Amino acid sequence: NSQVPVLQLDDGSVHGQANAILRYVGKLAGLYPDEYQLRIESALETIADIHKSLIPLWYSHTIGRSPSDGQFLPGTELTPEQQAATLAAVEGVILPARLSQLNRMVMVGGMTGPFICGELPSIADISLCVLVKGLEMGTLCDGLHLHLSDAHGAGAGADLYPNINKMIEKLQDLPGMAAYTWSR
Repeated sequence: NSQVPVLQLDDGSVHGQANAILRYVGKLAGLYPDEYQLRIESALETIADIHKSLIPLWYSHTIGRSPSDGQFLPGTELTPEQQAATLAAVEGVILPARLSQLNRMVMVGGMTGPFICGELPSIADISLCVLVKGLEMGTLCDGLHLHLSDAHGAGAGADLYPNINKMIEKLQDLPGMAAYTWSR
């Protein structure tokens, strides 16, 4: 298997595709309950939309590498101007819109929070936490910086995604999550 990450099961079989592994392990760990599958999938698809928008920034190409040989496909390289425009669109439009959607998902639909499934943490919360922390720390995508508070205007200093921030704090307080430290 030429993909990473991979999961090798006790029977020796090897499986790729990060999201398939996430769902499988989440099911085993009780973090992907059937009764919340639609909520979890909605959040994961929104996170996937963010990841798709990052592909041109990761690779400096309009699409990723060829699944056949790992090479970039001819004619797909972005010019410096296109890279700058893509970065501006992701920072200025895509991230604020998608993170606002996710912020609403954390505390809507009769859920009392602090997680996407109410009091129950799920793989969607973990995936969202990893995304936000990677963007905030600048480790997910070179040159891309997530702004968690409003730096300008009448709301200067206001928390832009309070539900996400609260969810991350609660997630990091859970047993087993203490091993994963992120500096804020």
